Amino acid sequence: QGGATRSHPGTPVRVELLVMSDAIIRLEKIDKTYELGDEVQVPELERAAAERVAQLAAQGIDADAVLAQRDALIAERRVADDAGVAALDGQAIRLGGYLLPAELQGDRVTEFLLVPWVGACSHTPPPPANQSVRVRPAQPYALSRNYEPVWISGALRLRPQEKPVFVVDGELAVRSVYAIDEATVVSARPRAAPTAADPTRP
Repeated sequence: QGGATRSHPGTPVRVELLVMSDAIIRLEKIDKTYELGDEVQVPELERAAAERVAQLAAQGIDADAVLAQRDALIAERRVADDAGVAALDGQAIRLGGYLLPAELQGDRVTEFLLVPWVGACSHTPPPPANQSVRVRPAQPYALSRNYEPVWISGALRLRPQEKPVFVVDGELAVRSVYAIDEATVVSARPRAAPTAADPTRP
């Protein structure tokens, strides 16, 4: 068994993190229960979490060390998410994605976040910062709905920032790594097929 552990140094850490996940969730539930002022469930959850930590200790796993590993991995992941590709700075690009408005003039968008999937930041967590682009269109864009599919083109800039966008239940500050100013924005929605009454419609 010892030889297998030495041959695959990453495996024990991943296993420990998976084993610990249930205890982490329970501890988070305890914190939430305290915040809500409902102390009825707290003793039960505390006992369950303590039992889980004791089970890990019996296996030679230090719960605090595993949590520290988790925090370190989260920090590393955030650094990676915030990292951009320097070689792309200033490059002329064309990107497709979904429009999430950040600034409006009436019903026209003057700044938005281009995100890689529908529901990002509203129904699902924000995408990694290096997968989002903060866009200022050359002309205010007439928005039909949130998450409208669009094509954007312009000079990509490496410009890390955190600014709010409009989501279903208000505003949310979202990090992004890239930005495009004076962007050309074109709807990517399928065009309706020509009809007999309008045979010249493109």
